[in-house]
Amino acid sequence: QLDSKPTGILLNSSFFIMNILRFEKMPFNKKKLDDIVHWRIEKIFPEKLDQYIHHYYKLNTDNILSILIPKETKDRIDNLFFRLGVKQRYMGCSTIEIINSLYRSQSPLVFPGSGRQLPDFFVEIWGNAATLVYQNRRTPLYIRKFNFNDIKDLNSEISKTLNYIISTFTLTPALYSVFMNHNEMDPGQIKPDLEAADPVQFPVSDINSLVDGVSQ
Repeated sequence: QLDSKPTGILLNSSFFIMNILRFEKMPFNKKKLDDIVHWRIEKIFPEKLDQYIHHYYKLNTDNILSILIPKETKDRIDNLFFRLGVKQRYMGCSTIEIINSLYRSQSPLVFPGSGRQLPDFFVEIWGNAATLVYQNRRTPLYIRKFNFNDIKDLNSEISKTLNYIISTFTLTPALYSVFMNHNEMDPGQIKPDLEAADPVQFPVSDINSLVDGVSQ
């Protein structure tokens, strides 16, 4: 029934390589900024960049969010849509959509009773893979992807990441959110063990709710 309707696809973060690049001074000229971002990615990314599609976004005056996806992956998905006769309108990253959704004032992902508060960090879970994004003043500050074996391992990885953020950026997390399929695990068991903080979890959000709020 989709052949006559423009359709999008949302991929989880395992398909993407994401980096936050920090600059002491960011050039205003677009061409110069393109060149310096490309140079920075080449320094930290060992593979050939011509095999990837690269987009970046200015987060503020000091930080850039860089996103890479293999051309082979995009071509494979484009070919699948073509073979099915479905018009592809959009291909996006679930992690970026969560960030965008949290920024929207009317977003269903801003939780009742929290006012305009947003979580200091969120954890996105797909199967045995997770992405943790720490935000400061609505801006992503740190992103880490990791795999885990069980809930104990997941909590250990979350705690390890947050302890690094606390020590490196001198920030203390107070609120966090979890995005996942509700049938994967008990969200109440997801709780970081930190000496410096005891952050409170917002009600868990079903990852499938992103479908209703995807960027246009």
